[in-house]
Amino acid sequence: MRAAVFHEVHQPMTIETLEVAKPSAHEVLLRTAYAGLCHSDLHFIEGLYPIATPACSDMNRRRWSMR
Repeated sequence: MRAAVFHEVHQPMTIETLEVAKPSAHEVLLRTAYAGLCHSDLHFIEGLYPIATPACSDMNRRRWSMR
């Protein structure tokens, strides 16, 4: 999957290809047509909220997790 990845405060996010695990029992894998950032995401990029990096924003699921 392609994702915008946050690496460092005040730096542009980079578009990267990430490996996605196959869904386990009772899970599904959805293809996302498009995505965006909300204003809260900008707080992470601006360094106002501390966060472990690298990270991906994921508004509709678990936020900012690549684990």
